[in-house]
Amino acid sequence: MKTSPATLTWSFGDQSLTVLCDGYFEMECEQFLIDVDPNDARQVMRDAGRSPRLRIDVNVYLLTGPGHKPILFDTGMGPSQIPTLGRALNALNAAGFAAEDIGIIAMTHLHGDHCGGLIDASGQAVYPNAEVLLPRKEATYWLETDPTGFDPQEQWAFSMARNALAPYESRTRLIDEGVVAPGVTATLMAGHTPGHTGYRIATERGSILLWGDLLNVPHVQLARATASVTSDVDKRQASTTRQRVLRDAAAGGFLVAGAHTEFPSLFQTVFKEGVFSLRPAQWAEPIVGSSI
Repeated sequence: MKTSPATLTWSFGDQSLTVLCDGYFEMECEQFLIDVDPNDARQVMRDAGRSPRLRIDVNVYLLTGPGHKPILFDTGMGPSQIPTLGRALNALNAAGFAAEDIGIIAMTHLHGDHCGGLIDASGQAVYPNAEVLLPRKEATYWLETDPTGFDPQEQWAFSMARNALAPYESRTRLIDEGVVAPGVTATLMAGHTPGHTGYRIATERGSILLWGDLLNVPHVQLARATASVTSDVDKRQASTTRQRVLRDAAAGGFLVAGAHTEFPSLFQTVFKEGVFSLRPAQWAEPIVGSSI
Protein backbone atom coordinates (compact mmCIF):
# COMPACT_ATOMS: atom_id res chain seq x y z
CA MET A 1 0.00 0.00 0.00
CA LYS A 2 1.28 3.46 -0.91
CA THR A 3 1.28 5.55 2.26
CA SER A 4 2.66 8.84 0.93
CA PRO A 5 2.10 10.94 -2.19
CA ALA A 6 3.77 9.37 -5.21
CA THR A 7 4.95 11.56 -8.08
CA LEU A 8 7.50 11.32 -10.86
CA THR A 9 8.43 13.95 -13.44
CA TRP A 10 9.60 13.19 -16.97
CA SER A 11 11.30 16.03 -18.88
CA PHE A 12 10.99 16.43 -22.64
CA GLY A 13 12.88 19.54 -23.71
CA ASP A 14 11.06 22.52 -22.25
CA GLN A 15 7.96 20.49 -21.30
CA SER A 16 7.58 18.31 -18.23
CA LEU A 17 5.02 15.58 -17.62
CA THR A 18 4.46 14.69 -13.98
CA VAL A 19 2.68 11.48 -13.03
CA LEU A 20 0.53 11.86 -9.92
CA CYS A 21 -0.57 8.62 -8.31
CA ASP A 22 -4.16 8.80 -7.06
CA GLY A 23 -3.85 5.35 -5.47
CA TYR A 24 -5.38 2.06 -6.50
CA PHE A 25 -8.44 -0.15 -6.15
CA GLU A 26 -8.81 -3.92 -6.05
CA MET A 27 -11.37 -6.24 -7.64
CA GLU A 28 -11.76 -9.90 -8.49
CA CYS A 29 -11.54 -10.83 -12.17
CA GLU A 30 -15.22 -11.87 -12.22
CA GLN A 31 -16.26 -8.44 -10.90
CA PHE A 32 -14.55 -6.38 -13.58
CA LEU A 33 -13.45 -8.35 -16.64
CA ILE A 34 -15.75 -9.71 -19.33
CA ASP A 35 -15.23 -11.53 -22.64
CA VAL A 36 -12.35 -13.44 -21.09
CA ASP A 37 -12.31 -16.58 -18.96
CA PRO A 38 -11.63 -15.52 -15.35
CA ASN A 39 -9.25 -18.43 -14.79
CA ASP A 40 -7.34 -17.45 -17.93
CA ALA A 41 -7.18 -13.85 -16.73
CA ARG A 42 -5.85 -14.95 -13.34
CA GLN A 43 -3.18 -17.04 -15.05
CA VAL A 44 -2.15 -14.07 -17.20
CA MET A 45 -1.73 -12.04 -14.02
CA ARG A 46 0.33 -14.79 -12.38
CA ASP A 47 2.50 -15.09 -15.49
CA ALA A 48 3.15 -11.36 -15.24
CA GLY A 49 4.23 -11.75 -11.62
CA ARG A 50 1.09 -10.05 -10.33
CA SER A 51 -1.59 -11.10 -7.90
CA PRO A 52 -4.54 -12.84 -9.55
CA ARG A 53 -6.72 -10.40 -7.60
CA LEU A 54 -6.70 -7.26 -9.73
CA ARG A 55 -4.93 -4.25 -8.24
CA ILE A 56 -5.54 -1.32 -10.57
CA ASP A 57 -3.49 1.87 -10.39
CA VAL A 58 -5.17 5.24 -10.92
CA ASN A 59 -2.99 8.01 -12.35
CA VAL A 60 -3.40 11.71 -13.08
CA TYR A 61 -1.01 13.70 -15.29
CA LEU A 62 0.30 17.25 -15.04
CA LEU A 63 1.86 19.05 -18.01
CA THR A 64 4.01 22.11 -17.31
CA GLY A 65 6.25 24.29 -19.43
CA PRO A 66 6.43 27.64 -21.23
CA GLY A 67 3.53 28.74 -23.37
CA HIS A 68 0.71 27.52 -21.15
CA LYS A 69 -0.52 27.37 -17.60
CA PRO A 70 -0.25 23.99 -15.82
CA ILE A 71 -2.59 21.47 -17.44
CA LEU A 72 -4.07 18.60 -15.46
CA PHE A 73 -5.36 15.52 -17.28
CA ASP A 74 -8.21 14.08 -15.16
CA THR A 75 -8.40 14.54 -11.39
CA GLY A 76 -8.58 11.11 -9.80
CA MET A 77 -11.33 9.82 -7.52
CA GLY A 78 -11.44 12.55 -4.91
CA PRO A 79 -13.28 11.88 -1.61
CA SER A 80 -14.81 8.40 -1.62
CA GLN A 81 -15.43 5.26 0.40
CA ILE A 82 -12.29 3.68 -1.08
CA PRO A 83 -9.44 4.51 1.32
CA THR A 84 -6.71 3.62 -1.18
CA LEU A 85 -7.87 6.30 -3.65
CA GLY A 86 -8.17 10.08 -3.69
CA ARG A 87 -4.50 11.04 -3.31
CA ALA A 88 -3.93 13.05 -6.50
CA LEU A 89 -4.27 16.45 -4.83
CA ASN A 90 -1.73 15.51 -2.16
CA ALA A 91 0.58 14.27 -4.90
CA LEU A 92 0.12 17.55 -6.78
CA ASN A 93 1.12 19.45 -3.64
CA ALA A 94 4.11 17.15 -3.15
CA ALA A 95 5.20 17.99 -6.70
CA GLY A 96 5.28 21.67 -5.75
CA PHE A 97 1.93 22.84 -7.12
CA ALA A 98 -1.28 24.09 -5.53
CA ALA A 99 -4.79 23.60 -6.83
CA GLU A 100 -4.87 27.33 -7.57
CA ASP A 101 -1.99 26.91 -10.05
CA ILE A 102 -3.94 24.72 -12.45
CA GLY A 103 -5.14 26.61 -15.53
CA ILE A 104 -6.74 23.78 -17.53
CA ILE A 105 -8.21 20.39 -16.63
CA ALA A 106 -8.55 18.16 -19.69
CA MET A 107 -10.99 15.32 -19.05
CA THR A 108 -10.59 11.98 -20.81
CA HIS A 109 -14.08 10.93 -19.68
CA LEU A 110 -16.45 11.23 -16.75
CA HIS A 111 -16.17 8.01 -14.76
CA GLY A 112 -15.81 8.72 -11.05
CA ASP A 113 -12.13 7.81 -10.76
CA HIS A 114 -11.40 10.54 -13.32
CA CYS A 115 -13.80 13.36 -12.43
CA GLY A 116 -14.43 12.84 -8.70
CA GLY A 117 -11.38 14.90 -7.76
CA LEU A 118 -12.94 18.00 -9.28
CA ILE A 119 -14.83 18.55 -6.03
CA ASP A 120 -14.19 18.22 -2.32
CA ALA A 121 -16.28 16.36 0.25
CA SER A 122 -18.75 19.26 0.43
CA GLY A 123 -19.23 19.42 -3.33
CA GLN A 124 -17.20 22.58 -3.86
CA ALA A 125 -14.71 23.13 -6.67
CA VAL A 126 -11.16 22.06 -5.77
CA TYR A 127 -9.55 23.99 -8.65
CA PRO A 128 -10.72 27.63 -8.44
CA ASN A 129 -8.88 28.93 -11.52
CA ALA A 130 -9.16 26.00 -13.92
CA GLU A 131 -11.06 25.80 -17.18
CA VAL A 132 -12.44 22.29 -17.73
CA LEU A 133 -12.10 20.83 -21.23
CA LEU A 134 -14.88 18.30 -21.76
CA PRO A 135 -15.33 16.20 -24.91
CA ARG A 136 -18.66 17.17 -26.48
CA LYS A 137 -19.89 13.59 -26.91
CA GLU A 138 -19.01 12.88 -23.29
CA ALA A 139 -21.06 15.86 -22.14
CA THR A 140 -24.03 14.74 -24.23
CA TYR A 141 -24.00 11.25 -22.75
CA TRP A 142 -23.45 12.04 -19.08
CA LEU A 143 -25.35 15.33 -18.81
CA GLU A 144 -28.29 14.81 -21.16
CA THR A 145 -29.11 11.10 -20.85
CA ASP A 146 -32.06 10.18 -18.62
CA PRO A 147 -30.53 7.65 -16.21
CA THR A 148 -33.92 6.16 -15.32
CA GLY A 149 -33.82 2.50 -16.21
CA PHE A 150 -30.08 2.11 -15.70
CA ASP A 151 -28.91 -0.14 -12.87
CA PRO A 152 -28.08 1.52 -9.50
CA GLN A 153 -24.32 1.54 -10.11
CA GLU A 154 -24.75 3.31 -13.44
CA GLN A 155 -27.23 5.78 -11.93
CA TRP A 156 -24.61 6.57 -9.30
CA ALA A 157 -22.08 7.21 -12.07
CA PHE A 158 -24.40 9.68 -13.79
CA SER A 159 -25.02 11.47 -10.50
CA MET A 160 -21.33 11.66 -9.67
CA ALA A 161 -20.42 13.09 -13.07
CA ARG A 162 -23.10 15.77 -12.81
CA ASN A 163 -22.18 16.70 -9.24
CA ALA A 164 -18.48 16.91 -10.11
CA LEU A 165 -19.06 19.25 -13.04
CA ALA A 166 -21.71 21.46 -11.41
CA PRO A 167 -19.31 23.98 -9.78
CA TYR A 168 -17.47 24.36 -13.11
CA GLU A 169 -20.51 25.02 -15.29
CA SER A 170 -19.48 28.57 -16.17
CA ARG A 171 -15.90 27.55 -17.00
CA THR A 172 -16.41 24.32 -18.92
CA ARG A 173 -15.46 24.31 -22.61
CA LEU A 174 -16.83 21.59 -24.84
CA ILE A 175 -14.21 20.27 -27.21
CA ASP A 176 -14.02 18.18 -30.36
CA GLU A 177 -11.02 16.51 -31.94
CA GLY A 178 -8.11 18.81 -32.73
CA VAL A 179 -5.84 21.24 -30.90
CA VAL A 180 -7.38 22.18 -27.55
CA ALA A 181 -4.41 23.83 -25.79
CA PRO A 182 -0.84 24.77 -26.74
CA GLY A 183 0.87 21.55 -27.82
CA VAL A 184 -2.13 19.40 -26.89
CA THR A 185 -4.39 17.66 -29.42
CA ALA A 186 -7.55 15.75 -28.51
CA THR A 187 -8.37 12.48 -30.30
CA LEU A 188 -11.62 10.56 -29.85
CA MET A 189 -11.21 6.99 -28.58
CA ALA A 190 -14.86 6.07 -28.16
CA GLY A 191 -16.11 2.82 -26.68
CA HIS A 192 -15.20 2.84 -23.02
CA THR A 193 -17.56 5.81 -22.96
CA PRO A 194 -19.13 7.60 -25.96
CA GLY A 195 -16.81 10.58 -25.68
CA HIS A 196 -13.74 8.85 -24.26
CA THR A 197 -10.82 10.97 -25.48
CA GLY A 198 -7.05 10.70 -25.55
CA TYR A 199 -4.63 13.61 -25.67
CA ARG A 200 -1.48 13.86 -27.75
CA ILE A 201 1.23 16.04 -26.26
CA ALA A 202 3.80 17.43 -28.70
CA THR A 203 7.31 17.87 -27.29
CA GLU A 204 10.76 18.54 -28.68
CA ARG A 205 11.47 14.80 -28.36
CA GLY A 206 8.33 13.56 -30.08
CA SER A 207 4.75 12.77 -29.13
CA ILE A 208 3.26 11.36 -25.95
CA LEU A 209 -0.24 9.89 -26.03
CA LEU A 210 -2.30 9.98 -22.84
CA TRP A 211 -4.92 7.35 -23.63
CA GLY A 212 -7.13 7.44 -20.54
CA ASP A 213 -8.89 4.10 -20.07
CA LEU A 214 -7.84 2.42 -23.30
CA LEU A 215 -6.48 -0.28 -20.96
CA ASN A 216 -8.18 -0.83 -17.62
CA VAL A 217 -6.36 -4.07 -16.76
CA PRO A 218 -3.16 -3.72 -18.80
CA HIS A 219 -1.62 -7.18 -18.39
CA VAL A 220 -4.83 -8.98 -19.30
CA GLN A 221 -5.98 -6.66 -22.08
CA LEU A 222 -2.57 -6.66 -23.74
CA ALA A 223 -2.47 -10.45 -23.76
CA ARG A 224 -6.19 -10.79 -24.54
CA ALA A 225 -6.97 -7.67 -26.57
CA THR A 226 -10.68 -8.51 -26.94
CA ALA A 227 -11.21 -8.56 -23.16
CA SER A 228 -13.48 -5.77 -21.94
CA VAL A 229 -14.53 -4.45 -18.54
CA THR A 230 -17.91 -3.95 -16.95
CA SER A 231 -17.57 -0.16 -17.14
CA ASP A 232 -17.27 -0.16 -20.95
CA VAL A 233 -20.40 1.54 -22.28
CA ASP A 234 -19.95 -0.01 -25.74
CA LYS A 235 -17.84 -3.13 -25.27
CA ARG A 236 -17.47 -3.98 -28.96
CA GLN A 237 -16.40 -0.48 -29.90
CA ALA A 238 -14.04 -0.32 -26.90
CA SER A 239 -12.34 -3.50 -28.07
CA THR A 240 -12.03 -2.24 -31.65
CA THR A 241 -10.65 1.11 -30.50
CA ARG A 242 -8.20 -0.54 -28.12
CA GLN A 243 -6.74 -2.79 -30.80
CA ARG A 244 -6.50 0.04 -33.33
CA VAL A 245 -4.72 2.41 -30.95
CA LEU A 246 -2.36 -0.33 -29.73
CA ARG A 247 -1.40 -1.17 -33.32
CA ASP A 248 -0.85 2.51 -34.15
CA ALA A 249 1.21 3.04 -30.99
CA ALA A 250 3.39 0.01 -31.69
CA ALA A 251 3.96 1.12 -35.29
CA GLY A 252 4.61 4.75 -34.34
CA GLY A 253 6.98 4.12 -31.46
CA PHE A 254 5.75 7.12 -29.49
CA LEU A 255 5.35 7.06 -25.72
CA VAL A 256 2.01 6.27 -24.14
CA ALA A 257 0.52 6.65 -20.69
CA GLY A 258 -2.79 5.62 -19.22
CA ALA A 259 -4.94 6.23 -16.21
CA HIS A 260 -4.44 2.59 -15.21
CA THR A 261 -0.96 1.75 -16.44
CA GLU A 262 1.36 0.85 -13.59
CA PHE A 263 3.07 3.80 -11.92
CA PRO A 264 5.23 5.61 -13.08
CA SER A 265 3.12 4.98 -16.13
CA LEU A 266 5.10 5.99 -19.21
CA PHE A 267 5.68 3.27 -21.79
CA GLN A 268 6.32 2.36 -25.38
CA THR A 269 3.94 -0.14 -27.01
CA VAL A 270 5.52 -3.26 -28.49
CA PHE A 271 3.89 -5.82 -30.81
CA LYS A 272 5.88 -9.03 -31.17
CA GLU A 273 4.83 -12.51 -32.27
CA GLY A 274 1.18 -11.50 -32.20
CA VAL A 275 1.21 -10.16 -28.63
CA PHE A 276 1.18 -6.58 -27.34
CA SER A 277 3.31 -5.47 -24.40
CA LEU A 278 4.42 -2.24 -22.77
CA ARG A 279 8.12 -1.39 -22.51
CA PRO A 280 8.90 1.02 -19.62
CA ALA A 281 9.98 4.44 -20.82
CA GLN A 282 13.47 4.16 -19.39
CA TRP A 283 14.06 1.22 -21.77
CA ALA A 284 12.20 2.66 -24.75
CA GLU A 285 13.74 3.37 -28.11
CA PRO A 286 14.38 7.07 -28.81
CA ILE A 287 11.20 8.88 -29.82
CA VAL A 288 12.86 11.80 -31.65
CA GLY A 289 10.79 12.60 -34.70
CA SER A 290 7.98 10.20 -33.92
CA SER A 291 4.41 11.27 -34.42
CA ILE A 292 0.88 10.03 -33.92
